[in-house]
Amino acid sequence: SRIRIEWLKRQPKKHLNEDYRPQPWAQLIKALREMGHDEDAKKIAFERSNVVEQNMSWKCPMIFRKLFYKSFRITAGYGYYPSRTAYWSTFFLFFSWMTFWLAAERGYMSPRNDHPSDFAAFVYALDSFAPAIDLDQVSQWEPSTKKKYPINTNDYVLDGTSGFWLGNVVSDAIFLNGGHRILLWMERILGWIFVPLYIAGMSGI
Repeated sequence: SRIRIEWLKRQPKKHLNEDYRPQPWAQLIKALREMGHDEDAKKIAFERSNVVEQNMSWKCPMIFRKLFYKSFRITAGYGYYPSRTAYWSTFFLFFSWMTFWLAAERGYMSPRNDHPSDFAAFVYALDSFAPAIDLDQVSQWEPSTKKKYPINTNDYVLDGTSGFWLGNVVSDAIFLNGGHRILLWMERILGWIFVPLYIAGMSGI
């Protein structure tokens, strides 16, 4: 695929820039797929998207499309490498798990009713990230900017580590200013983006 990409880039420079012509790329991708070389076709398609992105201007209104392409490349490889979405999802889940656990340990998680279920930091992070799934955590607990009583999280992985780097590095100011609340909103948005992207990519849609 590297040699084929180099061959495609031997076109006149204007056909790769201001007068970009997608036909040679599309024909090669189609031929490779018909021959059963799906992985090579995927690499060519990815490089084609790179060329398209590089031709986009940083000026309005093209800047928004360029930012979308860059984000799409980083998070999902333009849809050709959905495993990247899984890696990013794992990172956000792990980060959220630690953040909500520490918020509960510090007393910055509040129940939404008088008789909430037991708080579980990892399940809370998963509940806030996975769309259309109710794990009975976000509906019963919410981030708070007012310090209350610490919550026993029953987290056998993270419990007891507050005296180590995690508890020492993170300041209460993050919770007092609603940082964990912003994280909850981000998780919900990213969950609705990453999960469908991953499913679509893996299913070949």
